Formats: sequence, C-alpha cells, structure tokens
Amino acid sequence: KLQELRREQRGIALHAGGVCLFSVDPTVVRLLSSEATVGMVVFWRLWLIGVFAMAYCVFGAPSASSNLRQRLKRGPRLATALVLMRWLPDALLAIALISTLAANVAFLFALTPLWTAGGGRLFLGDALRRRTVGALFAAIAVILVMFLAPGTSSSRGRSLFGDFVAVAAGIVQALCLLLNRAATRFAAVLPLEFLGSLAVFFGAAVVGIILLVTNATFLPSKTKTVAFVFLMALDGGLIAVPFVIVAIIAKDVPAATISLIGMTVYTALAPTCVFAVFGERPPIVVFVAGACLVVVLATHEAFAIREARVHLSIIEVYESSRHDHAETFVRELVEQPRVRDPA
Repeated sequence: KLQELRREQRGIALHAGGVCLFSVDPTVVRLLSSEATVGMVVFWRLWLIGVFAMAYCVFGAPSASSNLRQRLKRGPRLATALVLMRWLPDALLAIALISTLAANVAFLFALTPLWTAGGGRLFLGDALRRRTVGALFAAIAVILVMFLAPGTSSSRGRSLFGDFVAVAAGIVQALCLLLNRAATRFAAVLPLEFLGSLAVFFGAAVVGIILLVTNATFLPSKTKTVAFVFLMALDGGLIAVPFVIVAIIAKDVPAATISLIGMTVYTALAPTCVFAVFGERPPIVVFVAGACLVVVLATHEAFAIREARVHLSIIEVYESSRHDHAETFVRELVEQPRVRDPA
C-alpha cells in the first residue's frame, strides 16, 4: 500500500509539472501566429504531434503497433471514425487560441469532461449523476455569459468565432474520448495509440492539401523562418512531454485525478502566461464566470475521485474477507479429527 501511494504521489507530481509545461503552449501559439499564417501553424503543429506520437508507439510502447492487421479487423468502423476525428480537437484548439482570448479558450475547453459525461449517457448508456447534471447546467450558463459578455481592452480582443471554435473543440474532444471508450468496450484490441498518431498525420495531410489548393506557403518569409522553426520545435516539445508523462503514470494515477489536475492547472496557468507576455485581460464578468466554473468542475471531479476510492476500498475489503474465509475453511478442514472407517 505504501509503495502504491508513493508511486501515485510521484505520478501526480510529474503530471502537474507536465501540465505546467503544456500551459505555456497558448503563449507559444500566439507567438507563432505573429510569424506565420493560421494554416502554417496548424499544419506543422499536427505534423509534430504525429511524429512524437508515432515515436512513442514505436519506441516507448512497441506493443501498441504490433499485429495491426488482425487488431484493426476487430473494429474497422471505430478505427475509421477515430482516424477521421482524432486530429480535429488539436486543430480547432490552435485556431481558437489564435482567434480569441486565451482565458475564454481555457474555460470553454475545460468543459470537455462534462460533454463526455453527457455523451456517455446518450450514446453509451452510462449513468448520469445529479452533480453532473448540475455541472452541465452551470457550464451552459458560463457559455452564455462568455458569449454575451462585453469586449476587452486588450490588443487582440474577444472573437465570437474563436469562442465558438473553442466550444467545438471541447465537444469534438469529448466525442473522441467516447470513441476511445467504445473501442475499449466493444473492440478492446484496437491499437488506440497507433490510430491516434495516424489520425494526426491524416489531419496534417488534409491541412496540407488545403494549403496547396489555396496556393499558400508552408513556411513564412526567410526573415521569419528561423524564429518560426524554433518556436514550432518548442511547441512540439511542450505537447510531447505531457503526452509521454500521462502515458507513463496512467497505471499508477486514477483517470479522474489526471483529469482534475490537468483541467484546474491548465485553466489557471494558460491565461496567466498569455497575460504575462501579451498583457491580455479578459472582462471581469468572464473571469468571475470562469473562476466559478473551475470551482464547479474541481468539485465534480473531486467527488468522482472520492467515489472511485470508496468503491476500490469496498472491493479490497470484500476480496480480503473472501481470502480470510477461505483460509479459515481450509484450516478447519485440515485440523478436524479424522473418523476411521469401521470396516
């Protein structure tokens, strides 16, 4: 028990550090948008994510890409859906960060766990608890506040299009998570890590075709190429490190804990980093609504963690009692006096 607790604590510390690194990503995306077009940023971002993800499948988890043909036959429709959709959240998130306030993007994208819970009820028949229903209503209220709030005095300003893209990114991310759950439930042998990396390469190909059709370039002017390459490599590292950390700690840290830490740390630090570099301040109404949303989501996930631990403790007590009962039964069977046969 003590060793498991220590591994969980180390995993939580590593995950918190990884999320802190990932919280710098919106600032780097903003810097990239000043050096290149949106299409360039999205294309190279997807390409680098695909490279890092595929490298993890090949070197970090070789079993993720073994026996691909046989494993893909178990769920071809789910595999196709994952490849077609898995790249969209990353692309939409980059577009939203370039288009609107980073605080709006962080708050609206943090709603992903709630969309996942609601979608699980609709598509997978999962139980929907009362606290989740209340959190969903709070999320809808926050979305209305953010869409109806007045503008800001920052240089970039708020964009309804960017806010809409942030909401869409969270909903699509929730659909991808539901597809992953469906794949593990109905076709457990599907290579999800390999499909995820393949999906990102597919998205980069789609964006690349769009750039070719529109006669757009893949790199900025020569005077900005060096800065663009440096920032793009930095952005890839900020994405890759948390990805590897989550893959490593997944077996030691509960999923609800990972979700809680990622949501709260990213939502708090991402707008703070953008404010420190660009001086971007959201309207006070948006800030208050987002803070209330973080409290609601943190409480929701904390209750989920508590329920999971209570459920695990009940299982452990049950297994322990079964083991003790079996030992007592065997001991009594061995120690009871043998009765000789009269014959």
